[in-house]
Amino acid sequence: MGSHFINPTVDSDSAYQLLNPRKFFSFKRKPRCRLEAICLPCRKVIRVGSCGDPDLEILVNGYGHSAQLIRSIEQSPDGGAFSAEFDYPLSDETTLQLAEKMILSWTLNRVIRVLNESSDYQLGDIIQYPFWVGYSENPNQQVSFRIFDAVTGRIAGHDVRDGFLIALKTKNLPSH
Repeated sequence: MGSHFINPTVDSDSAYQLLNPRKFFSFKRKPRCRLEAICLPCRKVIRVGSCGDPDLEILVNGYGHSAQLIRSIEQSPDGGAFSAEFDYPLSDETTLQLAEKMILSWTLNRVIRVLNESSDYQLGDIIQYPFWVGYSENPNQQVSFRIFDAVTGRIAGHDVRDGFLIALKTKNLPSH
């Protein structure tokens, strides 16, 4: 199974402008900021459409335990400044459960015709999703960080932030 990278649309200069240390980090003096390119592994799941329904593509974030519908995304085998540092942590069963839960939530929150109960799901490749992480250290040497989606340019939600922390902890655990 291959691993691909989603092509970011936000470059490092734009990410630093989004970071705007004075806006996000409330320090009296200008904080020292550092920007890092990271990827969190996601798994693509396809819900095969039936009775004229289109196929739906879902991206399951392995560390954030969240899922989102995706449309067309540009992918490449090379991440450029972004590297694949973390392995995908979820089992196939858990991945499919998260995808099904997201589809159910999506269906209940929209006025659409009912999706066929006997849906067929197919697991796809691991896809590395790019984020920009802005770190800042305050005068007390405490580190704060913000995560920006490198595709949309939006601040990442709690699930991504928590997933990033879990990925860092997992990566730094000693192996037995």
